[in-house]
Amino acid sequence: MAPTRKRIRQECTLLVESVTVERFFCMSELKFVPLLLVVLNCLGCGKMPSEEDEKKESDRVVSYDAGAIFLDPENRSSWTVCHGFSFQNPSATSFADLKIARKTCGCTHCTIEQPTVPPGGTTTIKLSCDLPYLRKITREGVIITTGLSEVPEVELYLAADAYPRITMIPYSLPSMNVRAGNSASAQVAFVAYQPENEKREPIELAPVGAGICIEKVQLRSVETRNCVRRTIVDCTIRVTCPTPDDEQFGNGQFSGRVEVRHGKWRLNQEFSWQAEVVVHSSPTQVFLQAGRPESETAVIHLTAREPFAIQTIEAGSPYLECTFSDQKAGRNHDVMVRLKRSEADVQGTKCPLVIYVDHPNQRSVQVPVFILWQ
Repeated sequence: MAPTRKRIRQECTLLVESVTVERFFCMSELKFVPLLLVVLNCLGCGKMPSEEDEKKESDRVVSYDAGAIFLDPENRSSWTVCHGFSFQNPSATSFADLKIARKTCGCTHCTIEQPTVPPGGTTTIKLSCDLPYLRKITREGVIITTGLSEVPEVELYLAADAYPRITMIPYSLPSMNVRAGNSASAQVAFVAYQPENEKREPIELAPVGAGICIEKVQLRSVETRNCVRRTIVDCTIRVTCPTPDDEQFGNGQFSGRVEVRHGKWRLNQEFSWQAEVVVHSSPTQVFLQAGRPESETAVIHLTAREPFAIQTIEAGSPYLECTFSDQKAGRNHDVMVRLKRSEADVQGTKCPLVIYVDHPNQRSVQVPVFILWQ
C-alpha cells in the first residue's frame, strides 16, 4: 500500500530538517540530493496516494490507543488491556467470513462475536493483550481475513503505555554468593508510577525475614511526564550468611524479601543468597556402571584454600562403598567411591553422597552419584 500524504509530508520534513543549508552543499552530503529531488518531484508532480486509497487504507488498518495502563503488583488481572472493534460488512451482496489469519504475539487474544456477517451487517471483534509487569510501550495486533473482494483483510492494533505501580531496578537480581559469617550488599532502586491527579505518596520500605536489612535509603527524583508521576528511591540491600554452626544455616540457601509500599499499593520483592562454596569437588557428579570394572569406581577430589579434614561420609545408598585415607587437615583430599557388584540386580538410581568436613565456612559437600545397571 502506498504511503499516505501525512506520512510523506512527515518524512520530507524530517529529511529537510536533517540536511541543513550548510551541510547540503558539502560533498559528503551529496548522497542526500537524489533522494531529496525524488521526494520533491513526487510532491510537485502530484504522485501521491489519492483520497480513495487513503480511505481504503483506513478501512483496512484500525488502531486503538488505550493510553496509560497502571498494573497492580498484587492483581494479575490488571496486567491486560482490551478493546472491542466494530466491523461492518461493506459488501451489498456478499457475506463476510471473518477468520483470524495471524497474531503479532502469543500474548494477543482475539474473539469474533459473529464470524459470518451479512451484507451491511456489523459485528464486534474483541482484542486483548497480556502485559508483562514492566514499564513498556506495547502495540500488538491481529490480521483477519474477510473473504470479500472489497476488503480482503483487516488489521487491528491495540496500543498501551504500561506502568507498573511499583517495580525494582534492576528488575531481578541473581542469587548472591556470601561467605559464611559475612554479608554482601546490592544497590537497587524502587520506582513507583501513579496518575498525576492522584495524591503524591512516599515510597516506604520494610525488610521481612532474618538476615536481610535496608540501608542508605535516599529519594532520587520525583517527576511528571505525560500526566504520569514517577518517584524513584535508591537504597542498599544487605544480606548476611550465618556460620555453619548456626542452626539457621541448614543447606546454605537463604531468602528474604522487602515489602515496598506506595499508598495502598504493595510489592513483595524477593531476594535470595547462598553460602559461598569454599570446598570444591571434582567432578561435581559421578556416574558408575555395574558390569564394567573400569566404571565401577570413581575418585572425588576435594580442594580448598584453607586446611580442612574429612569427618565422615553418608553414601545415601546401600550400593555404594566410600573410603578416604587421610584424616589429617589439608588443602586436598581424595574420596574413593566403589559400586557393590553384588547388588547389580536393581534398577538405575541416583544417590545423594554427602561428605562432611570440618572447614570453618562449610560443613559438607554434596556430590550426586548416578548408578547405571545393566
